[in-house]
Amino acid sequence: LKPTSSNCLFPTSSFCSALSSQIMLGVVSKILGVATPLLGRVFDFTGAPTRYEHAGFHYNPADTFFDNEFGTWGTDYGLALVMLCGLVALRSLEHARRSQNGRAQPPSPARIALARSSKALIAMYAASVFTGAIAHQCFISVDMLNTPQFRALWSVCVGTVATAGGAMGCAAAALFRLQEPPPLGATPHSGQAVLAACSSYRAWATYGSVLLGIVLVGGFSMKRPATDIFLVGVTQTPPTMYIAAVLLWGRWPPQVAAARAARWGLAASFASNCPLIFAYPWLLDDRRWSPALTLEQVNIACHANLLVTWGGQCAGLYAVAKVIDACHWTKSA
Repeated sequence: LKPTSSNCLFPTSSFCSALSSQIMLGVVSKILGVATPLLGRVFDFTGAPTRYEHAGFHYNPADTFFDNEFGTWGTDYGLALVMLCGLVALRSLEHARRSQNGRAQPPSPARIALARSSKALIAMYAASVFTGAIAHQCFISVDMLNTPQFRALWSVCVGTVATAGGAMGCAAAALFRLQEPPPLGATPHSGQAVLAACSSYRAWATYGSVLLGIVLVGGFSMKRPATDIFLVGVTQTPPTMYIAAVLLWGRWPPQVAAARAARWGLAASFASNCPLIFAYPWLLDDRRWSPALTLEQVNIACHANLLVTWGGQCAGLYAVAKVIDACHWTKSA
């Protein structure tokens, strides 16, 4: 990035922007503070706070870093293409299935909800990396970052990651509804009661919408725009924990319960993005590398992780849905 000037067209010193930024920075600080004593021998997060400094879409040449190399935006475009392929595969989850007698059996409402929320999740991933690729390729100066065009484009890039948490929660709620019903008259155990309490589609949609609002007012906007993604990724922790709990401890019929590889693999794919918020400042620490890693190299490494995790989510959602179909039972949502 070639710095020129720092005239900002959008002053973002508003109360909402500052408050939401401080809340999220507080969350990150707590996470780093807890993790540092545990992982201090492997990772040194001394420089981490400098990677997460609030900007509110107001960038200046002194401390703004935004990579424009081919390795960054090229791998973003590649990720978008892979996500589009995943969308094509997930489309089949909404189709009618064939019963043993050859008749078409319409999908249950919960299966339709699973298909739609899964497609929404992957579509948000695709939109995020596609708009991110355009931003990295086309906005090559600080002046260009301080324009309405960049703010709009980057809000889509970060906002789709924020709303993806809501789609993830909806997918988990749909999976919960596809579980085997408890025996007639049986009292659900406390774990099932907790899972049921979190199974509202509307609540998860509201969760994603609120986070999107925080993105739009600049609450997640950092001086290193790439760190916006890692910061907003923290908000995916609740839906990640929920979908893992449904997959691993849900009340599944024997065929699904036996498919441990599919369930554990899907749960792991959702959890495997968690290290990125710690790995990013560690990779950028010049003291650890000789020669120091460039932003392009760090971004390629992060995108490689996303390829594995997001690809695993596509494959895992498809595989789990197919295993459920093989059980030849439906449950109304």
